[in-house]
Amino acid sequence: MHYEELHFWLDLANFCATFLVGIYVWISSRNRATNSRITKLEADVDYRLDDLSERIVALEERAKHAPTHHDFIRVHERLDKLAEDVSEQSGTLKAIHRQLDLVNEHLLRNVHG
Repeated sequence: MHYEELHFWLDLANFCATFLVGIYVWISSRNRATNSRITKLEADVDYRLDDLSERIVALEERAKHAPTHHDFIRVHERLDKLAEDVSEQSGTLKAIHRQLDLVNEHLLRNVHG
């Protein structure tokens, strides 16, 4: 009876040890898979951040060469001056056109008259 009792307790201890080792292996493999996914995710994020930082540097370089508010004010002033000049030229052309009409009318009256 002692032997059967000892055999039962050894079998129970063996079962418990096997069960605990199984749980340990399951948790360990789960952690390994999680760590692997986290490492891959970190590498992907690093790659994206590197790409993003390169794009930001390129945008900053473009922004350095972009026109400033002062530049736009100067362009606006020059456009205003150009509009004044065009308006002046338009007035001059209207006056010339009127004078040509008068000359033409005078010539038509004198030739046929």
